[in-house]
Amino acid sequence: MSSLNPIDGFTYKEAGSAFRTYENLKSQISVDARKKTTTINTGMAGFNYVEFVMELNEEPQAVVDGQTVLASVLDLEEELLVHNRRMVFVNNSAPEIKLRGLTKGAKLHVIGIPRIDLALVSWRTQNFKKLKQPEILQWNLPYEIVVVAVVK
Repeated sequence: MSSLNPIDGFTYKEAGSAFRTYENLKSQISVDARKKTTTINTGMAGFNYVEFVMELNEEPQAVVDGQTVLASVLDLEEELLVHNRRMVFVNNSAPEIKLRGLTKGAKLHVIGIPRIDLALVSWRTQNFKKLKQPEILQWNLPYEIVVVAVVK
C-alpha cells in the first residue's frame, strides 16, 4: 500500500498524449471456443503513470478488492479528453480512502496506470456473436485506469 503515492521527482506523462494513445491503440481479440482461450494482440502504449483530473460520472461501486467508478478524463486545465472510462481503486489504499464518500460530479487530481479491462474483454467475447458484430473483437484496446495516487 505504501507504494500507492506520488513518486517524488518523477515526471508523469501528459494526459492529452497518453489518453490519445490509449484511445487509439488497436487491438485484436481472438476466441478459441474449443481450447476455451482468449488472446489479445495489441501494440505497446508506452505511457504508464499519467497525471490527470477525473470527474465521477456515477457513484463509486464496491468490488471485492476495492472500488470502481466510471469517470470523465480531463487534462490539468480540465479540458475533456475522454467521456467515460472505468477507474479502479485498490481497497484501503490512499486513493480509495479519498474516493470514499465522493458522489457524481466530484473531481480528483490523480496519477493512474492503464491496464486491460477484463470485464470489457469478457463482454466483447460474449457478445460479438449474439449481436452479429464480429468487428467488436477489433475495436480499440479495452482498457481501464488503476488510480495509484491522489495529487491534491
